[in-house]
Amino acid sequence: MTDDFNLQEELLSLTSEPALYHIPNELDPSSLSESQLDFHLSSAIESVVSDPGSIFHSTGITFDVFRSILKHADAPSVGGAVLTKTLDAIVSSLGQHTNAVLIMTSGGLAEEDVDAPMVHKAPLEMWAFLLQWFVVVAERGAGRSSSTEVPAKGKGAKKKPTKSNSAFVWSDHLPFVLPAMHRALRLPTSRIWRTTSERETFVSCFVKPAYQVCESETHLKSQEVRLGVYKIICLAVKFHGHAFGAQTSILQNLTYFEHLSEPMAELLAILEKEFDYPQLAEEVLRDVAGKSFAHNDAKGPRSFSRFLVRFAELSPRVVMKQMALLLAHLDSEVSAHTNSSIRLMLMFVKAHPMRMAIIEIIGLLIKDISASDEGDEEQKKKQIKRYFELLMERYLDLNSWVRSKVLTTWIKLCECVIHITQLTEEAEGV
Repeated sequence: MTDDFNLQEELLSLTSEPALYHIPNELDPSSLSESQLDFHLSSAIESVVSDPGSIFHSTGITFDVFRSILKHADAPSVGGAVLTKTLDAIVSSLGQHTNAVLIMTSGGLAEEDVDAPMVHKAPLEMWAFLLQWFVVVAERGAGRSSSTEVPAKGKGAKKKPTKSNSAFVWSDHLPFVLPAMHRALRLPTSRIWRTTSERETFVSCFVKPAYQVCESETHLKSQEVRLGVYKIICLAVKFHGHAFGAQTSILQNLTYFEHLSEPMAELLAILEKEFDYPQLAEEVLRDVAGKSFAHNDAKGPRSFSRFLVRFAELSPRVVMKQMALLLAHLDSEVSAHTNSSIRLMLMFVKAHPMRMAIIEIIGLLIKDISASDEGDEEQKKKQIKRYFELLMERYLDLNSWVRSKVLTTWIKLCECVIHITQLTEEAEGV
């Protein structure tokens, strides 16, 4: 029986020692042919087709077949066809339980039926566990077969590598998997999991895979996948208390994955605009405002600066609220007249890419303020004048790249057709 299944303990056991993860009725795919393994898998699938809950009520053999395949996903007999059938069964069964709970709770529950969704708790946890494990296995490259060379036609044509038809191409399945995660995150988790720890563990089965998918630059080239990942994180933040976890993960992504600079900005912009949740972006901006970099850190400042500029393009009003804090990055080098010892110390703390980013953001904010019909006109003029003063101050920056960015920003502002006369007057009055 699988009555003793504890999601938190199972995830911990799987993460700590995957090779030693215990499966009571474990199959050894390496000792089975592909047809024999397919027979076991087909039997397991048949048992859950009519009742996905049988994975919990059965003797445990059904659940162990799926676990055995995932544990030994690198075995020769675990080919693309087996992995595809496994994934289809997991996603379909998770979807059936999700839909059952959503239908059950959509019209409100009578007092005597308030605990009715609890019957789906264990099956939901087990299918979510299998889905997270599958993502880990797929990201590792399970099911990929070596490319074979096919002779090309034509004189002098080169042989071209082609993928075997039996290969499992994970990127092709992501657009099918991500919506199932979206649906699961629409569940009223507080009605099923009564403790915060239990809810967070269940939600982690979807957000951790989302962050793992983000680590692949290739995956994010697909707009469908990129937006699907954003939606998973946004749903978790908005409805399941994932804000602090997302804040930590975003900052880590900006630190260690340079290709995630702009995607993280897009994520926060979607969360602010489509989910009406600007709080996370504000917290991240406050953290970035206090960020310092070592003098030999080239990647960090470049990553964070690209993030800031992209987010300012998408959500200038949110950035404007935190501008007083972000301007601290302009204080890293004041001018050529700064005391040399102080200047050297500041160079270790801040970095010129961040100053360049703040300068570009100032230009974006000037454009946004000028184009806006909201707010007091006098106050807007004061804001614009202050931003122009900051740009003028940066002409004295010690770094030539920063001074060049100032000129580039001025050129872009001059090309802006909105209130061009007003902008010119403000510049002359500085």
